Amino acid sequence: MSVGVNLAARQIGWVGGLLYEGPGMRLVKLTLVGMFCLLAWAGNASAINIVFDYSLDTNNFFDTQAKRDVMDTAAAVFEVFTDQLDAIVPGTVYNQGLPSEFSDTWDASFTHPGTGANHVITDMNVPADTLIVFAGGRNLSGSTLGVGGPGGFNANGIAAFVDSVEGRGQAGALAPVPFDFGPWGGAIAFDTPNSWNFDPNSAPGPTETDFLSVAVHELGHLLGFGTATSFDVLANATTFSGPAATAEFGSNPTLHFDQSHWQTGTTSFIPGGGPQETAMDPDIADGTVKLFTRLDFAAMTDIGWEVPPMAPGGIDGDLNSDGFVGIDDLNIVLGAWNQNVAPGDPLLGDPSGDGFVGIDDLNLVLGNWNAGSPPASVSTVPEPTSLALLLGSAGLLFKRRR
Repeated sequence: MSVGVNLAARQIGWVGGLLYEGPGMRLVKLTLVGMFCLLAWAGNASAINIVFDYSLDTNNFFDTQAKRDVMDTAAAVFEVFTDQLDAIVPGTVYNQGLPSEFSDTWDASFTHPGTGANHVITDMNVPADTLIVFAGGRNLSGSTLGVGGPGGFNANGIAAFVDSVEGRGQAGALAPVPFDFGPWGGAIAFDTPNSWNFDPNSAPGPTETDFLSVAVHELGHLLGFGTATSFDVLANATTFSGPAATAEFGSNPTLHFDQSHWQTGTTSFIPGGGPQETAMDPDIADGTVKLFTRLDFAAMTDIGWEVPPMAPGGIDGDLNSDGFVGIDDLNIVLGAWNQNVAPGDPLLGDPSGDGFVGIDDLNLVLGNWNAGSPPASVSTVPEPTSLALLLGSAGLLFKRRR
């Protein structure tokens, strides 16, 4: 007697994200201690594990252990996610010996990091809670520094096996409108001719690109930023409507025109630290370092990853990052009042991120007036209520410009 088994088959492919060299930005010094302050808020023993496979590093880009160690440091940023991912275990045979015999089988497809060609591996075993990332280097075109993204697949077998390949046990990844993401892993490639700084204990030189920053950025794409369907359903032509990102940013964050990055120059706060340009905007300048910010992590929550609570970042309304909301911050807003500025830059008076300095930015300052600890040279002053009312009334007369 044969046993009836439901047979399923699915396939999907993913597009990787790119990171480019960009114009000059401010320098953020990085040390390993500083990097791991990102992780101080995570203490959960159950977390994902990112395993790098260098077997396809045919150009020998990762020719030293020190380079591979930086990749492990980048992976640690995301290995605090507490998702439980199903194992992918192919090979089980059904209806053995019968004309209807079949087995659980799948192909992992991705861009070969050393050649750029499509590459397929059949029936790879992926342990539970693990993502496998094929890493290498090649000469990337133009000013592209790195490219990364989740892998695709073609799976056949019983429905439960195919589901494990597609969603890794994340039910929301299988929904008609996905709200979660569970990849098997993917691939990352870095530009071999570029001048890299592989030492995370020192800031890159003025003509060097910080490798750790680029590795973190590309892992963000591999984990779904700009590549997962659960990201796409929250992205429109100009903004991202994920609830966690919107709550963190104060409004829907603006997307780059490629809809796979934040708008160039978008700023947020490092968990437990001060303001910084986001890691997931589309470029990075030589001589600079960019860590994953609260807004970047919020987007990962919206994609479906289980991100532990983060340490607080900066104080809302503290535009000059001196740890206190007061007259200096008010003057920044008033000095740029009614002007179009780079979206989201608090130093330009736009903490709301809409590209226009107006009543919403003023309210962020006034709503947190005297918050924090004033520097020795600053005294607390009463909230300027009359000024708030005056400008509030005046703000109603202005048409918002972007």
